[in-house]
Amino acid sequence: MKVHYFQRYNTKENVATANTMLLLSRLYAYSSTKFFTFLKNEFFSDSINLELNFDLQVKDGYLYGFDLKNVPHRYFFVEQFYETDFKKISLRAPMGPRLFDLTQVLEKEEIPPVEVLAEELKKKTWM
Repeated sequence: MKVHYFQRYNTKENVATANTMLLLSRLYAYSSTKFFTFLKNEFFSDSINLELNFDLQVKDGYLYGFDLKNVPHRYFFVEQFYETDFKKISLRAPMGPRLFDLTQVLEKEEIPPVEVLAEELKKKTWM
C-alpha cells in the first residue's frame, strides 16, 4: 500500500483540494484507463473549453514566497507514472515546499518524455 502525503494547509479550500487530489490519485492507481475515461466523460466534454484555474493556490503561494501568477509554470498530466528516485543529499529536513525547474535540473531546454525523465532524475540529486 502506498502512502500519499499532501502538504497541510490551514484553509478549508486547500484541505478540499488535497482530499480531491488524493481521491483522484486513488482512482488513477485503480485503473488509469477508467480514470481517463471518467474524466473525459464527466468533465472534459467537447462542448466546453477546459481551462485550469488555481486562484486559491496562487493566493496562498504568495504567503509562502512563490509568485505563481507572474512567473510561468508548467503542469504535466500523464497517463502513466514511472518510478524514480530524485535524491536529497543534504542532512537536514527541508523547510517548506520545494519547486524544481526541470530544465535547470536536467541542464536541457526541452523536458524529455516521462519515462526518460524518470530515469534521468535517478542520476540527479538536490540539497
